[in-house]
Amino acid sequence: MPQVVHKARSVRLYRYRVFRVLDLQDKIAGGEWFDVCEHLSETDAITRLWIGEIDRVMGRSSIDFRFETFLRAGIRIYAGAMGRRVSVKEIYETAGYSKSTFHRIFDSFPRYQLKLYQFLCQSAVEVYRERLNLAARTPEEFCRFTKNVVYSSHLSVPSNLLRKIYQLNAPISPSDFHPHLDIMAEVMHDYIRAHLSLGYRRLPFSSFRELIRTLDYDILASKLDQPSTFPSAEQADRLERLLLAYVR
Repeated sequence: MPQVVHKARSVRLYRYRVFRVLDLQDKIAGGEWFDVCEHLSETDAITRLWIGEIDRVMGRSSIDFRFETFLRAGIRIYAGAMGRRVSVKEIYETAGYSKSTFHRIFDSFPRYQLKLYQFLCQSAVEVYRERLNLAARTPEEFCRFTKNVVYSSHLSVPSNLLRKIYQLNAPISPSDFHPHLDIMAEVMHDYIRAHLSLGYRRLPFSSFRELIRTLDYDILASKLDQPSTFPSAEQADRLERLLLAYVR
């Protein structure tokens, strides 16, 4: 009897998770994004949403087939791990390659975790670029959209996992840990330049890039804190206000 009850609960939980993911997908179907501050506790649904978005843009990349296969294996395994420890054996067996092949490509498991995380960040930038350019947005709309997309992408990576990756690859600077920020800044700066007539300030790229690095470090530091102070609606809204004060 207890097994039947447990199975029934598992089915209900699975259906609820599917419903939440579908609900979020419906909210972004028109090119906008959901209000991240209303969904801070729904990390599982947000993670699954981002996996779908990254899988959609991943096919456009020109990375090595074996490298991509290992990355896809990691995405699947970490998404279903629910906080448990993931082993290198799980990765190379799921990818269908040998342990020696894994180490020839990635050298070590911490290095693989770093490369996987950085690839997810780079893919998130491509998702942001694609969806940002679907509409002409005022500075207020641009900053709100950016907050919702970027902050939700950070929600898809647990703070304890991020902290572990950072520590195992230390010493590493924030800019080396997040090399995607230069591309992110370019995407945002190009968009602003193309829509100056909507009320944007004309901005030098160098100072704008430093702003994006500063805002990103605010999130990174809050995730590395012990205990983590991420996420919070106050932080997300504050970063939106800081970005708006600079671009308008």
